[in-house]
Amino acid sequence: MFKRVWLRFRRYVFEHGPELAVFVLLGVLLAIVVAPRMIYTIPAGHVGVLWKRLGGGTVLNRTLGEGIKIIPPWDRIFLYDVRMQLLDQDFDVLAEDGLKVKINVAYRFWLNPGKVPQLHKSVGPRYADLLLSAAIGAQARDVFAKNMPDEIYSGRRVQIQAEILKQVQESLQKTFVRPPESNTEFLRLEDVFIRSIILPSDVETAITRKNEWQQKNEEYDYRLLLESKESERKRIEARGIKEFQDIISSGITESYLRWRGIDATLALANSPNSSLGVEPPEMASVACELSDKVALSSSRTF
Repeated sequence: MFKRVWLRFRRYVFEHGPELAVFVLLGVLLAIVVAPRMIYTIPAGHVGVLWKRLGGGTVLNRTLGEGIKIIPPWDRIFLYDVRMQLLDQDFDVLAEDGLKVKINVAYRFWLNPGKVPQLHKSVGPRYADLLLSAAIGAQARDVFAKNMPDEIYSGRRVQIQAEILKQVQESLQKTFVRPPESNTEFLRLEDVFIRSIILPSDVETAITRKNEWQQKNEEYDYRLLLESKESERKRIEARGIKEFQDIISSGITESYLRWRGIDATLALANSPNSSLGVEPPEMASVACELSDKVALSSSRTF
């Protein structure tokens, strides 16, 4: 049975070989053309939004996860990155005094995966430009217009970043969003960073010079404080030395010096290493002479 079917198949292929070859070739070409529109690969950190040509357009109640997806060739899948993203853009703003300043602002954000279908339908793939860049540029111009160039360049950068972030977060849900989705959080803005601030060269030089002189002024104030403390230390030291000399000079008398001299002479004479060469009977007269010398030198010193 099987052998008979196989023989018939071989006979059919042999008789209709050219027609079958053309049919197979057309099938392969059709598969090559249609496959990219049927087979989609959703990479890591992305979700897919399905759009049905014959089934009502964008599917809003679900997203497609990572992996290979096969759909009819007349439908489409749009990919969205739901990981943390970092973008930056240059803006021209005006300071409070009308000075033109060029800034580079970077911002980090991520999409809400569950709201990606509504985002695709309401805003589209250019959501970063429409929702973030426009809002951040407008708020940056508003905040910078309230600050002077020297404040922008040095002291208030962190406060300016916080003000821009707060205002953009408050207005983000209302920008380019249709009324039915006005309370939908399509994305979350995490941070706003001012990477660079470019002022006119002469203004930047003047601000830099001003900061240098301010630092020198603080350095001189610190030096004066150190010198003042050193002067006070020397004054206290001199007062202590004077009080010590007054106490010592008032407590030393001639009799005290004579007694201390005798005591020192006796201790030296009784020492085994003594080299005075004086006999014990003569020890008192030697002690008296030494005590007189000590008293005389002490009276000259004090």
